Amino acid sequence: MSNNTFSFSRFGILFRKHLKENGRRYLLFTLMLFGIQFALQGFPTAMGFDRFSIMPYKIIFLLSILFSSTIFSSLSYSFFSNKAKGIQYLQLPASESEKILVSFIVSQVFFYIAFMACYYATNSIMCTLYNSFSDFKAKGATPETLKYYKATLFDCIKDNEGWYSIIASFILSAVAHFGSLTFEKNAYVKTSLLIMPLAALILWLNYTIPHVLIGKEAMGRGLLYNTGVRVGDYQLQKLLKLPATWSNFLSYFVPLSLYFCFWIASYFKLKEKQV
Repeated sequence: MSNNTFSFSRFGILFRKHLKENGRRYLLFTLMLFGIQFALQGFPTAMGFDRFSIMPYKIIFLLSILFSSTIFSSLSYSFFSNKAKGIQYLQLPASESEKILVSFIVSQVFFYIAFMACYYATNSIMCTLYNSFSDFKAKGATPETLKYYKATLFDCIKDNEGWYSIIASFILSAVAHFGSLTFEKNAYVKTSLLIMPLAALILWLNYTIPHVLIGKEAMGRGLLYNTGVRVGDYQLQKLLKLPATWSNFLSYFVPLSLYFCFWIASYFKLKEKQV
């Protein structure tokens, strides 16, 4: 039986135990992540286009953070596929909140630090190599146009797609973490098979509801929810948008609500297993 109260001393012991047992695996995962980044980013760098394009590095960032974060989180409770290890974990003298906090720190803090370190270390190396071996003058670069030829780091914070991909990866990693508790085997595949049709349904509803409510040709804007609606045919379109205050509120409220809902669900799912 576990103690339902949170204890920092017990949490510290549990966290050290977790790192001792899984530290080598996390190190290998980080090295593998660096190797994958090096291979993926090395390809567009080696191609040596006439002008430097940030787009390949941007696409690599978007796809790699989404896939790696969800795969990593889906392995959080992979040991439940082994009944002996699962029972041993459930019998640890620690509360559910302490166990969830360990998983949270590893999958939401350590992982993103490791990912950003791997991505930007590789990106920095590739930009340095590109600038070292690229003959800017031969490509027609002038002092005024040099910025279009010189390699620069991809800024995932200032770039809208980069920032949205980080938010999406946090939400999807929370979903994958919940899936790892729900499914003992093939958690990533089973969770994906449930999420994909649900995502398709949300996109379909966002497209259909404005048309039904307005009663004429209308196209919704937004992924999780509609932030605006284009009304009318192509040549006579009018754009209806949410007020700025509501739009700003929902842009934080909806992602945070989804994120914490899945982490709270994970807590109660672990509590259910504990009983």
